[in-house]
Formats: sequence, structure tokens, C-alpha cells
Amino acid sequence: MAGLRFTELQSRPMEFLDLTSVTLDEFQQLLPAFQDTYAQRYPYELTRTGQPRQRRPILRNRPLR
Repeated sequence: MAGLRFTELQSRPMEFLDLTSVTLDEFQQLLPAFQDTYAQRYPYELTRTGQPRQRRPILRNRPLR
């Protein structure tokens, strides 16, 4: 089941239930709450893994070596 997407599993509701222990309707009801919580908890400054994004300095005014 590795690499499956939600759109692929929609056509197989029993396999989705076996995999997640929730029905498709229950899962679709949970999505908005999850998306809102994720957006609040992981702002743009963080990567998906929760690490801060690396900001590299702009080297316009530095002389070349």
C-alpha cells in the first residue's frame, strides 16, 4: 500500500477502512480541521519536518575571493 494517494483509495472503500480505521465520509469530515490545525502549527517559516527554513545571506556587496 505504499505510495497510494487518497484519490486512488476512494474507489476502494473497504481497503481505505482497513488502512485507516475510518470510513471515507468520516475522513472527509476530519480534513478541514486537520488542514486548519496544520496551517496554524506549521507556518511558512518552517519546513514540513518542522525545521526552520534556511535563509542564506545575499552576497551582493562582498568582494570576490
